[in-house]
Amino acid sequence: MGILGKHDEALECFDHVLDLDPEYIDAWLIKGVILRGLAEYEEALECFDRSLKLNPEYASAWNDKGGILFELGKYEEAIECFDLALEFDTKNSLAWYNKGFALGHLGENEEAIEYYDRALEIDPKYVPAWNNKGIALRHLSEYTEAIECYNRALELDTKCSEAWYNKGRVLCDIGEYEKAIECYDQALKQDPDDVNTQNDKGVSLAKLGEYEKALECFDRALKLDQEDVFAWKNKGGALGGLGEYEEAIECFDRALEIDPEFVEAWEGKGWALNSLGETEKAQECSDRVDELRGL
Repeated sequence: MGILGKHDEALECFDHVLDLDPEYIDAWLIKGVILRGLAEYEEALECFDRSLKLNPEYASAWNDKGGILFELGKYEEAIECFDLALEFDTKNSLAWYNKGFALGHLGENEEAIEYYDRALEIDPKYVPAWNNKGIALRHLSEYTEAIECYNRALELDTKCSEAWYNKGRVLCDIGEYEKAIECYDQALKQDPDDVNTQNDKGVSLAKLGEYEKALECFDRALKLDQEDVFAWKNKGGALGGLGEYEEAIECFDRALEIDPEFVEAWEGKGWALNSLGETEKAQECSDRVDELRGL
């Protein structure tokens, strides 16, 4: 039986339990968790609300309801739920972590770090908190501290592809491209089909002038996702680095078909056209960039 089938069977079991005892609070909670795993968010919310109707101080239900609202992009509402979870259970490390995660998505990185730290005080071995604290620190340009967080995550789980990938991004930020590539390779050992890792490995290779190897990465990324505008833009840049400007323009055009307002693709196309001596067309691209940037 596949995973979906097992979930359906589990739901049937919980429905039967709830038919017998509609006030079985934990059954409502677990049913909601299963539905969340199936991306049945509205039904999951109904289950968590039933739990909370039976016990308005049920911290786990508030935390799980916040998780659903987060998935729906309702970050402020999610934070309200995490706050209620913490009001009723200050030792709920997941609620501390989840609030930090939501704050990070709102760009409140300094505050997010405070909540990750609270989660780590309770559970120092919680790898996602170390990883996402590193992400918040990177957004604040605190690169050394970010790398320390990723190293802590990797001490706890050497196979954490997210930590390897994010450590690679920081190393790329500070110009340590060879070390970044080593991190991306470690991430790809765990998840060879991750488009972002293939893309960013290619970027680091291009920074080192390894354009042929970079193209291999971008082609792998595009095999995984033909609509990835960054892979098309990056492939155009690598082709330009090899002097293949016509092919580069085709890639920039492909990116712009997907996202006509992708500024970096317009910049790349203008650069390639200028390299071919097509100055008027290049100027048109430059004008489009200025327009998109509101200049």
